[in-house]
Amino acid sequence: MPVEVRHLEMLAPKSLGVRKRPDPQFRLRCAARPDWQLNRELYLAVGGSWGWSDRLCWDDARWRAWVESPELVTLFCYQRQTPIGFAELLRRPLEGVEIVQMGLRPEFTGRGLGGWLLCEATRRAWATPTHRVFLRTSSGDHPAALTNFLARGFRAYKTVRHLAHHAENPALPAL
Repeated sequence: MPVEVRHLEMLAPKSLGVRKRPDPQFRLRCAARPDWQLNRELYLAVGGSWGWSDRLCWDDARWRAWVESPELVTLFCYQRQTPIGFAELLRRPLEGVEIVQMGLRPEFTGRGLGGWLLCEATRRAWATPTHRVFLRTSSGDHPAALTNFLARGFRAYKTVRHLAHHAENPALPAL
């Protein structure tokens, strides 16, 4: 099945469209210390419905190296004490800050949390000295993903069509 990948970017923090937290029971926390097991758990839980497969072949050492990279920041979304979503921000010195992965467990979608999570992740990305925040989304992602990205102020700059999902994400650095 053909997959369309859209590359999106935001070139100024003032472009960010605000989305308020829909319910005070949800909180966002920056990982105090890297927790590769939680990143993996959320990657599998969030991405399972959308065919995320680029990290399925990663062993524990690869997960640990990825999450412990000094260039990666992970934000976790919690309902009370339960992690329900995440966003990974990767600092790329020449390119900007990439929102590599972002999403919520399926049972928490459709509540307005995705827009809030994206807004907060983008705000955090702009808090890092950068000239650009960027991300990719595909036709296989949540149906509201592209609309959410555009509503927050991201703009498409490239579209690539593939015959199928790739086993490896070319945007992820080899570790």
